[in-house]
Amino acid sequence: MEFQEMKERLTNKFILLDTNVIARSFEHFDNFEGFLRFFQETECALTYFPMIEFEFLRGAHLAEHRKARTEFLKTLAFEQMPFDPQVVYDALKIANAYVARNRKLTPSIVDCCIAAYLKEYADNLYLATLNHSDFPTYLFDRIYVWPVDTEKDVFPIGIYQFNTQKAKDIGVL
Repeated sequence: MEFQEMKERLTNKFILLDTNVIARSFEHFDNFEGFLRFFQETECALTYFPMIEFEFLRGAHLAEHRKARTEFLKTLAFEQMPFDPQVVYDALKIANAYVARNRKLTPSIVDCCIAAYLKEYADNLYLATLNHSDFPTYLFDRIYVWPVDTEKDVFPIGIYQFNTQKAKDIGVL
């Protein structure tokens, strides 16, 4: 997908940032600023849910680190996903589908909940992640890869959307 097409698709939608994208943005804000600003320009709301916040904050061992991380989350002006008990049920079905295709895979509960949220809001919610293997293309469409270049690393952020037809084909729906 071309950049302009991706931009049009995301306009006035929601983008869920995976913990790894939040963490790398925190560590390399100057490099990620253009990526984050893009969503403001397209009026695509940044969103998360409490388990992502937990994953991001649990790495803060000192009070000042926790405060800095908490303040960073506030500067991103996130929308918070509502908790829906159906997400847990859907997360389990998705975990089972992952394991059925790769018995060595042990998907995290957070990644399965992300997948369940993407399923529930498939028309309006997208994901930005650095963990491409956690969101396999037999269930998701990778619509764009946004490279973020730092002095030492290049971070390929994948933009994903849940694919309802693929989910039906593999028995998740």
